[in-house]
Amino acid sequence: MFPHAIEREYVGYLRGVARNINTMVNQKLVEIRPHFQANIRQDSFSDTLERWLIELLQAVLIFVDEKEIAQFVRGYIHQTENFNGKQFHKVLKSVYSVDVFTTEPWLDDALKIAEWENIRLIKSLPTQTLEKLRSRFTQAVRGGWRWESVVDDVKSILNTNEKRATLIARDQIGKLNGHLTKLRQQNIGVKSYIWRGMLDERERAHHVDREGKQFDWDNPPDDGHPGEPILCRCYAEAVFPEFEDLGRDDAEPIDPISTIKTGKMNLDELFDNSLSGGGNKSFSNFGSVGPALVTLAKESIGLDISGWQHSIDESSIRHILKQHGNEKAENKRGQRAVTKADILMLPQIVSSFDSIDYTGTSDAGSETFLLRKEIGDEIFCVQEVRKRHKKIAVKTMWIRKKKKP
Repeated sequence: MFPHAIEREYVGYLRGVARNINTMVNQKLVEIRPHFQANIRQDSFSDTLERWLIELLQAVLIFVDEKEIAQFVRGYIHQTENFNGKQFHKVLKSVYSVDVFTTEPWLDDALKIAEWENIRLIKSLPTQTLEKLRSRFTQAVRGGWRWESVVDDVKSILNTNEKRATLIARDQIGKLNGHLTKLRQQNIGVKSYIWRGMLDERERAHHVDREGKQFDWDNPPDDGHPGEPILCRCYAEAVFPEFEDLGRDDAEPIDPISTIKTGKMNLDELFDNSLSGGGNKSFSNFGSVGPALVTLAKESIGLDISGWQHSIDESSIRHILKQHGNEKAENKRGQRAVTKADILMLPQIVSSFDSIDYTGTSDAGSETFLLRKEIGDEIFCVQEVRKRHKKIAVKTMWIRKKKKP
C-alpha cells in the first residue's frame, strides 16, 4: 500500500516552502530592475547582480532553516514509518493468523538517512533557484533582453521551483515507503516479492508490464525495486515463507508471539502463567523501542537505547493486577480496572503512544518513563523502567477515565 495522505500533506508543506521563496524573489526583483536597465551593456552589472543574489540568498534562507525543516521532515518520516509498519504487521497477521513482532535494529539508521537526504534536497531549493537566476540574468545582459522578457523567464523559473518541491515530496515518501518494505520483508526472511502498482495513468508502461510478476530482493529489475525509481508508487507484495521458517538465514529466528521459549513467552501465555505461579523468570519481549523514546532517553539521561526491547515479566503483571485490577478501588480513583485484554494491548500502546515523559528514577535507582495512549474515552498509562540486557520493562499500568466536558 502507498501512503497517499502523507504524500499529499508533505507536498503541501514543500510547495509552501517553495512559494515563500518565490514570493521573496518577486519582492526583491524590483530592486535589480533599475540596475539591469541602466547597465544592460556595461560589465559593472555583474558586480551588482552578485550583491543582489547574496542579499536574496540571505533573505530566503530563513525559509529553509535546518532546525525548523528538520522538525517537519522528521514528522512526515515517522508518519510514513508508522503507516508502513502497521500495514506490514496487518499483512503478517492475515497470513499467519497470529501477531508477529521482530526487532528492527536497522530502523533508526534508515530513518536518519532519509531525514538527512530530505533536508539536503529542501535546502537545495533556494540555491538552485538562485543559480538559475544568475544564469538567466547573465544571458539577458549578453543578449540585450528587454526587462519584460526577463520577468517572463523568472516566472518560469519560479514555477519550476514549485514543481521541483512537489517532485521531492512525492519521490521521497515513495522511496522511504519502498525501502522500509524491503528492510522489513528481508528482516523476517522474505526473499522475493510480487510487483504491484497503482495501474493508473501515472504509472510507467514498463511498471504496468511487471504487474503480478515475481522478483528477488537480491536481483532487482533494471531501474530498481518498487519505490526506488523516481516518483514510483508501486509496492512489493511479499512471498512469505512457511511460519516455521520465519527469520533471516544469518540470525536467530524472530519471536512470533505464538512461540514459547525458555523463560520467554507471548503476552497471552505470560498472563496466564503469572496467575498460576509466583516467580519472575518468565517474560515477554513485545516490541522494539521507537525513535521518540530513544530521543527522550538520550536527552534526559544521556543513554542510547537504540535497538532495545519493550518487555514485561510475570511479577509485573501480578503487581499491576494487585494495584490496579480491582474495579471498585479503581472507580474511586476515577480509573478502570486493568484486565487481561488491556495487558494484551501493550504492543499497540508502546508503538503508537500519544505522549511520553521521563519520570525520574525508581526506588532501585533505575530510570523510568511514562507513556500515555488515548483509546476511546480512556487514557492508558504505562510506566516503564530501564533494565539490564537492553530492555525497557513495564513496571506498572493503570487506566484513567477521561473527564467529560
